[in-house]
Amino acid sequence: MKERVLITGIHGFLGAELANVLSSKFEVYGTYFSSSPSESIHKTGCCDLRKLSEVKSALDRVKPHRVFHLAALSDPNICDREAKLSEELNFQASTQLASLCGERKITLIFTSTDLVFDGRKGNYSEEDDVNPLSRYAEHKVMAEESMLDNPFANICRMPLMYSTNDNKRSMVHVIKEKVKNKEPLTLFTDEFRSALHINCASKALMKASVLNEAVLHLGGPQRQSRYEMGVQIAEVYGLSQKWIRPCLQKDLQMPAKRPADVSLNSAKALSLGVIPRSLLENLLV
Repeated sequence: MKERVLITGIHGFLGAELANVLSSKFEVYGTYFSSSPSESIHKTGCCDLRKLSEVKSALDRVKPHRVFHLAALSDPNICDREAKLSEELNFQASTQLASLCGERKITLIFTSTDLVFDGRKGNYSEEDDVNPLSRYAEHKVMAEESMLDNPFANICRMPLMYSTNDNKRSMVHVIKEKVKNKEPLTLFTDEFRSALHINCASKALMKASVLNEAVLHLGGPQRQSRYEMGVQIAEVYGLSQKWIRPCLQKDLQMPAKRPADVSLNSAKALSLGVIPRSLLENLLV
């Protein structure tokens, strides 16, 4: 009999891919909040993670061996405008779920973010001090800190993620469509990330769920600026680069502060057998 796993946010950008990857080895269940149950071939149910009774009911009904907690309010700009909602979803609900999993001795994989760092140096390892600049990152840090003493909680810090399958939520799709339609696209030359394909991220999370690491970085293998990524995408698809225009972070004012370089050092994950592909490798597949 296959082990049961529960994915919160199963209809999200990463959740849908993770469900497909896990289904080869596990019996997959998932929770959603505002999406339609018809969006998934997996066993899903609506659950407001802020409500203790609903979370308890989901855990007691599914009886999962592992929980992948992906659900979040993940847009930093929205989190800055909706601070109370961000705290409820990204901190309080996550802390509550981790506590319930600990009581039931269920392994929890919590997806945090590279944005917990202030971006002053880049190449951040698990041992580096966090210093969040945005409300979203602050609440993720608060959730992380609440889980550090929980032996059943595993924190995976995730980078910017993308898909190459014309997923409308992916930067690859957005860049391709804008350039194809000859729409000017401004991308930062001074913001660096270690982007990761959602398929690589899903396989890395599956691997991480059995490694029992308190904190693990699951970044892509390459440090690139937003602008460099955009140019590479245009090159691979034979699109004109003249519509991709370089800019600096200071040129574009947004509600949430943006760190300059949150590239992740994922050497620990690499040593444990997590081997992701680069953006170029994924684009050429």
